[in-house]
Amino acid sequence: MALAVNGDNIYAGTNNSVFLSTNNATSWSQTALDKTAVRSLLTLGDNLFAGTTGGGVYRSTDHGASWTQTSLGFGYYPYVYCLAAKGNTIFAGTQNYGVYYSTDNGTNWTQTSLNSSHVTSLEVIGNRIFAGVISSGTNSDGIYISDDNGLTWHGAGLPNINVNDFTVIGNSIFAATTMYGVYISNDNGATWTQTSLNFSSNDIYCFATIGTTIYVGTGYNGVWFSTDNGASWSETEFKRGWVMSLAVNGNNIYAGTNDRGVFLSTDAGQTWTQTPLNNQLVQSLTADESNLYAGTWNFTGGVFLSENDGANWTGTTMNYQNVMSMAKSGNTICAGTDNDGVYISTDKGVSWNMTELRNQIFSLAASGDTVFAGTNNGVYRSTNNGLWWTQTSLNDRIINALAVNGSNVFAGTGGVYHSTDNGVSWSAPSLQGHSVHSLAVSGDTVYAGTESGVYVSTNNGANWTQTALNNQFVYALATIGNYVFAGTDTYPQGSGGVYFSRDKGASWIDVNQGFNVIPTVYSLLINHNFIYAGTAGNGVWKRPLSEMPNGINDIPENTHFSVYPNPASDVITVDIDRNIKADFTLNILNITGSSVKTRNFKQNQQQINIDNLPNGIYMVEIKTKDWTGMQKIIIQK
Repeated sequence: MALAVNGDNIYAGTNNSVFLSTNNATSWSQTALDKTAVRSLLTLGDNLFAGTTGGGVYRSTDHGASWTQTSLGFGYYPYVYCLAAKGNTIFAGTQNYGVYYSTDNGTNWTQTSLNSSHVTSLEVIGNRIFAGVISSGTNSDGIYISDDNGLTWHGAGLPNINVNDFTVIGNSIFAATTMYGVYISNDNGATWTQTSLNFSSNDIYCFATIGTTIYVGTGYNGVWFSTDNGASWSETEFKRGWVMSLAVNGNNIYAGTNDRGVFLSTDAGQTWTQTPLNNQLVQSLTADESNLYAGTWNFTGGVFLSENDGANWTGTTMNYQNVMSMAKSGNTICAGTDNDGVYISTDKGVSWNMTELRNQIFSLAASGDTVFAGTNNGVYRSTNNGLWWTQTSLNDRIINALAVNGSNVFAGTGGVYHSTDNGVSWSAPSLQGHSVHSLAVSGDTVYAGTESGVYVSTNNGANWTQTALNNQFVYALATIGNYVFAGTDTYPQGSGGVYFSRDKGASWIDVNQGFNVIPTVYSLLINHNFIYAGTAGNGVWKRPLSEMPNGINDIPENTHFSVYPNPASDVITVDIDRNIKADFTLNILNITGSSVKTRNFKQNQQQINIDNLPNGIYMVEIKTKDWTGMQKIIIQK
């Protein structure tokens, strides 16, 4: 992420676009530069320049409302890692093509004699231009200097050290390096000395200064500062995270991270808050009756909680974990991690406990008190909300996806395995030859998301048919009645986002309106009349179900029983066909498919108290040994 400040305007370059804030990062809007990875930003008068990955340099003269690709972008499309200005001359540091300069606002560019280096940083200090490079081949120096506006360059030390940024305070020049910390020069770059911030296990990516205080952004260790010209260094409260860029406006410091968006400090780095430009990679989503939970993937990730349908999010005490999967079982929230197995919380994320299952957890699914975990070593099962675990007989492969419908359990790997006895035994795989990354069940219909679209089975996975969504990599699925949502990858080009089917996959339409850029979608959740999408690096988005084509309001009803009143507020009556004589099991499922109320009875008419259930869409499921039926109800108080 790149940052630049010009007056009240704050610009943030991301992997997708350039965003603009005019209110001190309280809110952000996307500029017109779309679907472009931005590595560097520069403001020069009314001009805004963006150095991109593979697109050269773009210029905007209207605060990002429109952009023009400059001539440093035609033909070979260089990667532009850094930008700097000296007077009206602009310098661009590129990957493998060295430094270019332009004297006419980017209309024309000329390559300097530093023409074969990977240049990662540029800084104009007095009459000199400093270039930090990735040392390789004949360019063994980490720093090059030009005294004649870039016409000629000479090596200036730090051999075989990669230099990422420069800054200056008084007569001292500082260099941020990879693996060697911060160096200082007090003789205009002739010699360099390593400061005490020299930990070899970390990288220094960027600088910012307020007065005589120097701030550095690090790889993994957040933001540090020095008030004595680099003689000693201290941590700020921003202690963890990859900080790729820093910018200052008055006493405000902005920190651009590689995986958590932009953070703001208004007290010179003492405290930090995350701004709404949040680029979390959200691998998993789940919900209880009142809260949403998002499992994120990055060095400073973990589980985030929203108590207001996603309007705001706060971090839980599950942090610094890559959370790959989540599920709700009874009053327990389960989180499956990349390295530490399954954690559980019984107090809505206030505290978390590590369970005995320590495998990589790729998927989780729950039915009542039973939780299934798809791991790097098959499927495990817990019958007490995730506290204790037993390995099932499907025990020798990576399980990417799980779905549960009563005693039927489906496991996605290289094909789909099916268990009819709660995971005790498993059938031979179906849909072989396909990598199955997501599964969803609605009644007797099973959906599988693969590298070649969505497949559907109407006989519990015995046979599969490819749906009309047949050219997308599908990471996530969510169902409600006959309706199916699919979260897809942005590769191949033109793909990505969320697709919607009203007819069990016979036809599909993209429903990507509202996204700032079309994202890769790793997780989907239906909850409280919304569809939520967890994206790759763009946080969580939501859209009302009523905005789907023709709205989601006509789920077919089962003819074996009726439920009334509908909508209901405190009590519902379930009336089952009098010709059916059986033991009945009733489950009320919330919109995520989790059971929130269960009742066993023999009478064909039964009243159920729903006074404790919050407003929303629910499914009433009636099961006998011979059939299962479902009805949609709306609770509205």
